[in-house]
Amino acid sequence: MKILTVENIALACNGKLVNADNFKDKEIEGAAIDSRKVEKDFLFFAYKGEKVDGHDYIKAAFDNGAACVVCEHVPEGEEGVCIEVENTIEALKKIAAFYREKLGIKVVGVTGSIGKTTTKEFIATVLSQKYNVFRTDKNQNNLIGLPLSILNIKENNEVAVLEMGISEFGEMTTLSEIAKPDICVITNISECHLETLGSLDGVFKAKTEIFEHMNPEGYVCVCGDDERLSKIEDVKGKKPVTFGFEESNEVHPTKIVNRGLWGSECTVENGEGMFSISVPLAGRHMIMDALAAVSVARIMELSAEQVSFGISCVKALQGRNNLIQKNSITIIDDCYNASPESMKSALDLLTEAVTPTVAILGDMYEQGANEDKSHEEVGEYAASKGINTIACVGPLSKKMYDKASVAASVKENTEVLYFASVEEAIENLATFVKKDDTVLIKASNGMKFNRILEALTSDENANKFEKREEKLFSQKVVETKDEDLIGEIKDVKADTPNTAAEAPKAVKEKTPDQKEKESAAKQVGIIIGAVALVIIIGLIVFGVIRHNQYKDATEGEILLASSQSYYTKGILGDNEIAPGSDNITWNWNINKFAPFSTDGKNIYYITYRDYIYELHACDKNGKDNVVVSEDVSKYEIIEKNKIIFESARNLYLYDTKKAETSLLVENVSDYSLNKKKNQMVYLTGEGKLCKLSLDAVESAEVLDDGVNKLEYADEKLNDLVYSKSDGLYMKVKNKESVHVASDARDIYVTSEAKKLSLYYFDYDNALWYYKKGGKQADKICDICTAIYGKESGLDALILVKNDGSWNLLQGKNILRFKDFTMPAAPSYEGTDAKSKKIYFTGNDDATGKRVLYSVTYKGLPLSKKVTTESTNVDTVERIGEGKVFTLKNDQESGKDLYCDDKLVARNVTPGSLMKTEYGNDYLFTYQVSDSDGFYKIVLYDGKSIKEIGSSIDLDIAALSKKKIYYKSKGDVMFTVKYYNGKKEKAYAEGVNTFRFLGY
Repeated sequence: MKILTVENIALACNGKLVNADNFKDKEIEGAAIDSRKVEKDFLFFAYKGEKVDGHDYIKAAFDNGAACVVCEHVPEGEEGVCIEVENTIEALKKIAAFYREKLGIKVVGVTGSIGKTTTKEFIATVLSQKYNVFRTDKNQNNLIGLPLSILNIKENNEVAVLEMGISEFGEMTTLSEIAKPDICVITNISECHLETLGSLDGVFKAKTEIFEHMNPEGYVCVCGDDERLSKIEDVKGKKPVTFGFEESNEVHPTKIVNRGLWGSECTVENGEGMFSISVPLAGRHMIMDALAAVSVARIMELSAEQVSFGISCVKALQGRNNLIQKNSITIIDDCYNASPESMKSALDLLTEAVTPTVAILGDMYEQGANEDKSHEEVGEYAASKGINTIACVGPLSKKMYDKASVAASVKENTEVLYFASVEEAIENLATFVKKDDTVLIKASNGMKFNRILEALTSDENANKFEKREEKLFSQKVVETKDEDLIGEIKDVKADTPNTAAEAPKAVKEKTPDQKEKESAAKQVGIIIGAVALVIIIGLIVFGVIRHNQYKDATEGEILLASSQSYYTKGILGDNEIAPGSDNITWNWNINKFAPFSTDGKNIYYITYRDYIYELHACDKNGKDNVVVSEDVSKYEIIEKNKIIFESARNLYLYDTKKAETSLLVENVSDYSLNKKKNQMVYLTGEGKLCKLSLDAVESAEVLDDGVNKLEYADEKLNDLVYSKSDGLYMKVKNKESVHVASDARDIYVTSEAKKLSLYYFDYDNALWYYKKGGKQADKICDICTAIYGKESGLDALILVKNDGSWNLLQGKNILRFKDFTMPAAPSYEGTDAKSKKIYFTGNDDATGKRVLYSVTYKGLPLSKKVTTESTNVDTVERIGEGKVFTLKNDQESGKDLYCDDKLVARNVTPGSLMKTEYGNDYLFTYQVSDSDGFYKIVLYDGKSIKEIGSSIDLDIAALSKKKIYYKSKGDVMFTVKYYNGKKEKAYAEGVNTFRFLGY
């Protein structure tokens, strides 16, 4: 349906159509109030301002492609389509309100004193993980900007996130009437626009006008830490969703870890559960903006994975905590606007820098009667934070300078400067800004501090900034004399003869006995040598095998990512593989395979554009990048240069080397490959279960018909389990299928002495057991609740009966636990094939602490003895290879790691323990901040631990004890580091993140 036609626009604003006889059905593609921003088929509003009259630019608008102009009078001789109205701005509001009503999309309105724009970006980026989202461009949030933003929404957008800013009473009511938000978000109430709003109570009254025209069935999200917002108990009959740092809020963070200028990480409780987020923007207040996004995402029914990934993708906007590194200076560009609260937040952020710090602070406008007090407050706060240089700029900032000077007079290494104008500050920049400094730039937008930013980042000024003198802001350096590092060296002489005179002059002839003994000795020596040679050859062969195993386990490609692209590290430079994160489907829930994968020669990946999933292939250097196919639902590498993929329910084979695609099977609903990946079984949409050799497509063999679902296929495709309308079937190689059951659900396939068997529930919750080769299934329990351990594929399971009792299940035998009473809140933890044990936890009735129990499942005794493995357990981190790792709360804060109930290390990060892919080594991290990263990485070989480096996050590729990749803080963004068994090295700099793609 066409909504924004010329005729509909005229009707919406009661305008008079001029020159529009043949253009009434013309559809508008966007709107602008600046003729320079007009594009093809745009609607231009000729607005008469204080300095500029838009009517003078009507011709320019048409020249730039405008389809129609809304104006208060049509210029003489103008032949373009116009809509004549009494007031252009009032017409703009009416047209926007009409369009918003007709669109019928969800609108999220964001307001508050500070943080509106960044909060809008967080919300929009998160919601984009599920919806097609429109967001307000930059700060288009007032009585002109908001309507223009609405008119630029496309009809295929599903959600609009609109920033709503005001400076006077009544303005928010108008904005609310136009936008009609379904979800209202208020970030805070602080000292902003006090000149017109009078007081904080006035600010609160003006901001909450947003509720007046919101959807009556809508929702409200407010900062619960705010004194005034926290008192809102009811809006339109609903309780607001509160977010903030305090635990009383419905959405709040726990376990916050500060990454300094590189952001922060925390766990978030959103009222429905807990999950981790990584906030890429620096400053504690950015966590608050992220919490607002979490609140909205819950209302819009996004998953935790979508929320977490969306938050990690948020990028800084120009002028808002934007981190820039240029001319050997780190700049925090926050020069768009300022208030006392936002100034303090920015200063808090500056103190996270590890270099000398400079704060260039300017006038804060619209502070009303509190103008002097506000500037004095910021000056005193800046001095209290230990900033090395505080430069106050502008007439109002003289009060800031005076207060900062007094406060800094009793502090060391703090200088306070004053400049009456921006021009004066720029002239003197090189006198107080030095190389390697971290510089904050912040003031109200009217101060035009972007000129200071341009001066700091100008190539012409690159050589003006010198190194800071060591006497100021010096760091302690521990000197070590060279002689302390040189060990004692001894001159060792060999006691060997060096002249002919010192050598023996004669050799006596040997007797027959001596010769016989010597011959025998030689024979023994030959035998020993031969045995030794065999042993050496064996060791070499064993070493080659082990080396090949190592290569198989650890070879692969490191995929690097910036905000613009994904790339590999090339010999001659970085090689781009794919566009940035907006198109790469890391969270694609249709594909069960990784979005990126490699066969050692080619890289394959999925993108998402215009609702189409595209499969791409390129070489490791990003060359020969081709779109293999569109509408791909999954793909899989079968050998080097060959993949299979599913598109439109058809299965195809793609040969990368030949760049050829061939059809394998039509109308496929499911398939499974064998271990060698040269054969497959597949199920067609018509219900045919077939087997096929990929080397001979014409060899397809129909195994059965009328099949609904393929339940299981072993790695050789010999044993199959599948369902038909009349029940469950098992097929064994070269034999007829066996009808196992008529009513089967929740089917668990397992192994018993390497022989296939399965369990299933019937629709009366009875549990049945069937063993490969058997004549019929046996009922083993009338009413059962659950089976635990089915994912292990081992010989034993835990069976929970309807009465709540836990039992050991082996084959069709149910074995009770001997002399054991089940604890409260039992939980299955895992099964270990090496120790032949099943592990579970429960609460101790006396202490309430968690206890770890085990039961040995080897053999078939009549009863099972339960063993207490550990007490006071917080979490079970890993079970396997004969080892059990747990975390305990032995301290007031922090967790202690235990292996087989023996202390390994303290203050260990929960969830960080992992086993290297090759070898018997483990890796975990300390949750300790350091100068290089975020977590200290530790290797543990079962006996001793070794610190190897530090990582920003837990995204660590632990391939072996000699091959570990991780991400640390770098000079520009992050640095991927590589540990080679001896020391860490920088692998790639200036990246956002990385992935290891194994061959």
